[in-house]
Order: sequence, then C-alpha cells, then structure tokens
Amino acid sequence: MFIHHGSLRELYRVAEQMEQTLIDLRLMPRTIVAPGYWMFGPREVNTNSTNEPLIKALMISGFYPNIAASFDAKMMRTLHANKATMSNQSINSINKIGGRPRGSVYTFSELSKQQGGLYMCRNTTAVSPLMVMLFGQSLKRASPTILDVDGWLQFRHDDTQHTETILKLKDSIDIVLANAFGELQKEHGEDRYLHHDPVRNKLVDLMGSLFAVDEKSYVDYLIEQAKLPQPVQPKRKNRKKGGYNKR
Repeated sequence: MFIHHGSLRELYRVAEQMEQTLIDLRLMPRTIVAPGYWMFGPREVNTNSTNEPLIKALMISGFYPNIAASFDAKMMRTLHANKATMSNQSINSINKIGGRPRGSVYTFSELSKQQGGLYMCRNTTAVSPLMVMLFGQSLKRASPTILDVDGWLQFRHDDTQHTETILKLKDSIDIVLANAFGELQKEHGEDRYLHHDPVRNKLVDLMGSLFAVDEKSYVDYLIEQAKLPQPVQPKRKNRKKGGYNKR
C-alpha cells in the first residue's frame, strides 16, 4: 500500500481549515499546541476521535441517504437503485472479500450509473444495522418485530422489547442533536462551549461503547452467515436464437 504525500498534505490543510471554522464559530476554543500533540482541537473534543464504530455511524448521517444493503453475494440495493455494486478497487468489493453475506450494510459517498441499468457505489464503508437505524433520517415500526428505516430498508428483531428500546434511543439522540443545533445559534462566553454539556457528553460516550460492541457482534454474525450454504438460483432454459426451437 502506498500513501501519496501530496494527498496527506491536502488532508492536513482541509483539517486546519475546519478547525479554524469551528474556532471562529465559537464551537471550540483555540488550542495551544504542545510538543507531541498531533490532534486538532483540545483533548476534550477528541475523546472519541479513535472510536471507529462511532465515526462510521456519524458518516451515515454525513452521507445520508447513501445507504446500501446486500441481497446476495454480488448485488445490493439503495434508496434510488435496485441493482448496485462496488468498484473492484474498493476494499469491500467481492474481489477483495470473496463474496458478500446477505444483509451486509454500507454507507457510500456517491452513486454513479453504469451500462445496463447497473449502479456503482463509490467510497464505501461497512456499517451495522444499529448504526443505520439510529442515524438514518426516520425510524418507524412496520410491525411488532420489524423496524423500517426511511421507508425502504427494514430490520427484524424477534424481541419486541429490543425494538422498543431502539425506538426510544433514536428519539433521545434526535432530541439531543436538535438541542445541539439550537445551541449553535446562541452566544456563549469564552469559557462555555458545546462539549461542556454533561448530558450530551454522556450520550456520546454511551453510543461510542454501544457501537463498538454492536459492530463486533454484527461482524461475527456475518461471518457465520457466510458459512451457510447459499440458496441455489433456478437455472434458465437455454433457447436457440430467435426464441423458439425449430422442428
């Protein structure tokens, strides 16, 4: 694997711009950089910067509505495409992982149309159903055991108490996020920033721990699913050119 030095410098420049924007908007204080400190912003806002499952969940919100779910080893569905695949160069492509278990879920940056009505998902990231349910736009109960995300993607859990817990957690996250956006419009003193809210911090810590456990559990589940025999698709009868057999 090769890393382009120019690309790294560009990423660093964009990160610096984002940091300055957050400081200008008074969302976080300016940081006095100490020797050996490589993060952007103070340590208080970097508590979960290495929590990959939480970052993946936030990417779902950032790339919304770009969510894809597999229905066999090769094909996926999205909100706007019934047949979608991935670039062969993607780390999640079937060429890299040797087949995709049914039920795998991904977020992606863009969807491009290919020949034959096929679509391609670019810059994909594997996520878990719980991440999708909590960071999709809408979550509704389709039945006592089925939760519906954004009107097209459904997840089933036989324990109705668990589905009710997920719905309540989704409502709590939406309320906290709405309050956070409301705080962006208010004037704060020099010693008061968004990360000083104890309720918000506690919820973020909870989600960070929850997604870490959930992702591991879901990966283990997909590994077991991949070991199961795949359903055999019925073969089509061969026909001669013209669509009929000459007698």
